[in-house]
Amino acid sequence: MRTAVLDAYYEAAVKQLPRPSAGMIVELVEEVRRLRELRTARKARKGEDFDDDCIMPFGQYKGETLADIPDDYLIWWRSKNPLKDLLIDARIGGYPAKPIAQLKLRIYEYATKRVKTQTGQEGDRGTGSE
Repeated sequence: MRTAVLDAYYEAAVKQLPRPSAGMIVELVEEVRRLRELRTARKARKGEDFDDDCIMPFGQYKGETLADIPDDYLIWWRSKNPLKDLLIDARIGGYPAKPIAQLKLRIYEYATKRVKTQTGQEGDRGTGSE
């Protein structure tokens, strides 16, 4: 379920509190959000590929599912985070650079796969040049 839809259910339910059914909806939406964050953290920790249901952990779209982020933002983000720099930091960087780079690497891989799938093109190779 898209973030905007969850937010709409949440806002509508909050307006109808203290009705029991509204309280249940609020609790369910909060639980869905919590589970998405936990799932994203687990995937990042285990080095698993991110997918549409993972949460963007930073930036303009922080807290949004990756599916809800526009392609042009992902393309821009990739251009500002060159693959070679992420790989270096993810492999040999110290704390906190290494875990942050590993998380960014998951986002980079997701963005590359999604943009390639959507456009049918290879896209850039993450050099950061235009």
